[in-house]
Parts: sequence; C-alpha cells; structure tokens
Amino acid sequence: MPPPRHILQANRRCGLALAVLDGVLYAAGGYNDAKECSQSVEKYDAITNAWSAVASMLVPRSRHALAVLDGRMYAIGGYGGKDRLKSVERYTPNTNVWEPVGPISTKRDYCAATVVDGQMYVLGGFDGKQRLNVVERFDVEADRWVAVTSMPQSLDGLGAASLVVEL
Repeated sequence: MPPPRHILQANRRCGLALAVLDGVLYAAGGYNDAKECSQSVEKYDAITNAWSAVASMLVPRSRHALAVLDGRMYAIGGYGGKDRLKSVERYTPNTNVWEPVGPISTKRDYCAATVVDGQMYVLGGFDGKQRLNVVERFDVEADRWVAVTSMPQSLDGLGAASLVVEL
C-alpha cells in the first residue's frame, strides 16, 4: 500500500512562493506540469506536521513574491499564464480571505519582496522584455506603491530576506 499523499504532493507545482506568517509556512501559486498557473494556497503547521488548504488567491500566479507585513501576507506580481502581473493581493489568516490592494507600478515576475523596519519592498524582476532595477515600497495607508530607488544592477530571479535581531 503506498504511503498517504500530502496536499502539497497532490498539487505538485513549481514557480510557487513561500512565506512564514504567525509561525506557519505558506506555499502559494505556482504552475503545474502543463504550465497552468495556480491560485492554490496551502499551509504547513510544524506543530501538527500537517499541510492543509486555505483560501485560494484571487488571481492565478507563478514566479511571484510573498511578503508578510503586520500579520498579513501579500502576493505581489508574478506571471498569470499570459502576461506579467501588476496586481497585488493580501491574505488575512484570521478571516481566511484574500483581498486586492494597490498594484505595483511595473508589471513583473521573478521579483523579490521583503520587509525592513515595518516597510514592505518589492525589488527587481522581469517585465517580459528586460530585467528590472526598480525598487518600490508599499504605503499601507495610501494603498499604493511608491518608487524609492533603483538597484545598481537590473536583477531577476532574486531572493530577499530580513533578519531581526533582538538583544
């Protein structure tokens, strides 16, 4: 008898994004072997050692970025199956609901996102023609992204992380 399949194994895909929110690992989007983009989101609880499905994203996306700010998870940009995306959506775990928020100004996939000092940034990516050096910051109050600087080099397929050290 074969071993039981976990939910993430049953929904095998690549180009997905990962983030940790409230000590829980989330796997969002990606595309399957047929190159179809997914809206699926699963979470892994290390305490129970189990994967489970949560609400699907509003937009199918792969090669996108995920970041966590103020107890909510944001799915940023990516590829929707036909074109790069400018759309951004926010997940609230207490209500298990995704909602749209202000779009990034430059459509892109293969971008990175991170939070530094309570500010969320999206960096680089690919717009379908060229690598990007654009860096944008999300203004939560105004629900919009603001260009803040350019990276010295255009990059795609990059990663970003923040380390908080408390002494």
